Amino acid sequence: YRLYIGGEVDVVIYLNAQRDYNDVVKQYLDTVVRHRRSMLALNTVLGQRILP
Repeated sequence: YRLYIGGEVDVVIYLNAQRDYNDVVKQYLDTVVRHRRSMLALNTVLGQRILP
């Protein structure tokens, strides 16, 4: 953002970097959700809380 505001990079490069960042954040959050669901499934199958 600072480089864009400072005029060191153009808008296309800035928007591509922002999109890449948003994609990585979404992948991370999707992975966290899958992990939590897997822990819930394991705990449910075992009938007790094994994983937090």
